[in-house]
Amino acid sequence: MGRKPLRPTKNSFVMPEDASLRPRAEKRELTICNLFANRRLTVAQIMNLLDETYDHVLETLIANKLVSDRRKTPPQFKKGERRLSHFKL
Repeated sequence: MGRKPLRPTKNSFVMPEDASLRPRAEKRELTICNLFANRRLTVAQIMNLLDETYDHVLETLIANKLVSDRRKTPPQFKKGERRLSHFKL
């Protein structure tokens, strides 16, 4: 299954000065955004460098509006809303 090329937005990304003080997960997302927007690395390069999944890198870029979301019906979540799993443990 071939993936369609991403459509980067014209939004810029500025790394916050207090990035080192942020929680680990947030630092990871800031790093993904910085590598994509400022260092011009591809999603594949970011995946290999940070040992991340394609889905996580893409979701991060979409959430930070660095890549256009081309899904027909993007998920609509309210702040603080929990996602329901389709799987039962």
